[in-house]
Amino acid sequence: MMDRFVEFYHLNAFVAQGQGGNPAGVVRHADMLDDAQMQAIATDFGYPETAFICHSEHADVRLRFFTPTNEVAFCGHATVATFSALWQLGELEAGDYTQETGAGVLQVSILASGKVNFETAIPVISDGPNEKVIADAFHIDSKDILSTGLPVKVVSAGGPNIILPLASLDALARMSQDREAVIALTEAYNCIGVHAFALSPHESDITACCRNFAPAVGVDEEAATGSAAAALAAYLTEYQGTHNRFVFEQGEHIGARSLLSAVVKVDAQGHHRAWVGGEANTLARRGYRLDAISA
Repeated sequence: MMDRFVEFYHLNAFVAQGQGGNPAGVVRHADMLDDAQMQAIATDFGYPETAFICHSEHADVRLRFFTPTNEVAFCGHATVATFSALWQLGELEAGDYTQETGAGVLQVSILASGKVNFETAIPVISDGPNEKVIADAFHIDSKDILSTGLPVKVVSAGGPNIILPLASLDALARMSQDREAVIALTEAYNCIGVHAFALSPHESDITACCRNFAPAVGVDEEAATGSAAAALAAYLTEYQGTHNRFVFEQGEHIGARSLLSAVVKVDAQGHHRAWVGGEANTLARRGYRLDAISA
């Protein structure tokens, strides 16, 4: 048995006026951990994602992201939590950084206010499931989807999500997932989850209200999903094209209102790149004994 401690922090990312947000664990000095230990710690913590900070030969840090059930290539809210934690600890100042992830080496910036903005992988759009099939999985009418005039698509910006447009905030509120059907659907399309949205009235500062369901990776509904916000921003740029700056609200339906900003930029190679930003609350520091898990 080992008698070592893991240093970790808890933060909520994408908070709205300091409240709500999505919880994440952040583990420092994680190079001493193997894959099984990282997964066991993430499972024990039970946060939607836990980030493990490792040394990188290619970037300022290497981050590995684990849900309660498996490792994922990238996680937006855990990115915000990690860089906010390092900023709050005084290890990073406001400025520009890079992170090595399973989705590539990506840029991150920390503003003087502590807000974290991060780049995602180049968004890729592909065909999604039939409207009737996905409507049945969420106990809504396919008309709630078809009347938007927008397609159901799979969009990956570091983690693939099914982007599901809904005609009204009422339809968004009425969603109730058939968990097994949603798992089957996301696995069939090799996706992490389903990101549903309804556009807000034009006079609102909020572009769209969202809900994200990822039961296949142990997250029935998530309060804020950074990679899915990037995917939605790319989707709206592609299918509406009226603007490239967005503010998304998420988590209200589970009592954890969150705000995510997003912008779509064109890089030097002509590719659309999505950036997502948000704030985290004050970190909480905890200790964890490695002998609490099996080595």
